[in-house]
Order: sequence, then C-alpha cells, then structure tokens
Amino acid sequence: MEQLNGRSIAVTADSATAARLLRVLLELHWKVEVDLVPANRFAPARLLIGDTALKTAQCGSAGFVYDLGLAWKDFTGQDFVFGLWCVRREFVERYPQETRALHHLLQTSYALGRANRDAVIAEASHTTGLDNPSLHAYFDKLVYDLDYGQWEGLNTFMNLLGYERDRLRTYGIPKAPTSSRREIAAHL
Repeated sequence: MEQLNGRSIAVTADSATAARLLRVLLELHWKVEVDLVPANRFAPARLLIGDTALKTAQCGSAGFVYDLGLAWKDFTGQDFVFGLWCVRREFVERYPQETRALHHLLQTSYALGRANRDAVIAEASHTTGLDNPSLHAYFDKLVYDLDYGQWEGLNTFMNLLGYERDRLRTYGIPKAPTSSRREIAAHL
C-alpha cells in the first residue's frame, strides 16, 4: 500500500460505503495520501466490489489484493458492516402492518435462501460465471444478524466519518449473544 503514496486509486461508484472505508483505511491505517478517481480513469490500483471483485480474484491477477473488511479488522480489531437494513422509528409507528410485512418478507427470503442454498449458488454461478467453490466461500462469509461486535464496528466507522455515537441508537440495539440488551445500552 505504501507504494501508492502520492498516486491514485480508481474507485467504483457501486458502493459509497466501500469508498469511504477505503478513504478511512488509507488515511488512518496505512497512512498514505492517495487520490481517489472515478473508475473509468486510469490508475495503478482499483477498488473493486461484488461480482467484479470475485471474478478478478478468481482470475488470479498479478499484484496485491487487499480485503477491506480484513484491513478494517486489522486496524480496529472489529468487524465491518457493509450493508444494513434500517427502518425509521417514525415509519414503524405510522405503518406498523407494512413494517411487519416487510420484516416477514425479509425473514422468509432468508429462510428460503438458506433452505435452497445449493440452488441459489448454482443460479449465482450461472448468472456470474463464478465457480461454485468461490461462491460457497463467499456466501459462507455473509452474516445476516447484527450482533454487538458488529454494532461496535459500525459505531466506530460512523464516528470516524464524523457522526456522533448515538446516531445509530435511533435504529435500536442489536442482539448480543453474550450480553444483555441492558448491558449494551449502558455502552451507548
């Protein structure tokens, strides 16, 4: 990463979260100054996400590959949350039936996907061209329940972006397998 100091990284517009995480890691973890440029510009390095990143990794391209989630873990010791479903409290209060229906739909979709994992992976392989072992490894890493450790990682990231600590509290408190909700609330 040090070799990129003073150079540029082409960044996809597909994930603002990944781009902001990259910026945080560059400045605070790797301590290098890099110009982030649009993906269509030439640069000695690129930020890739999703299928493009998986396909590039599968091709075994030359050079260095950094996993931003692992780099975050190395930097903070915490997990990183790349995506989160949130519903504003006001919406829940105004549309409780719709909120319950959406929650049920998400839970059902998750359960169906888990119950039909091989079919989901076969379809993903057909759609993306990625091999089944790569997709199995990728899907094995996905987490669908926000635990206290991930909550803390999310709060740390939000703080580094300049948001106050209680910003996420408006969305509730996550389940904590080893801590009670009261203990979590005390940390907030």
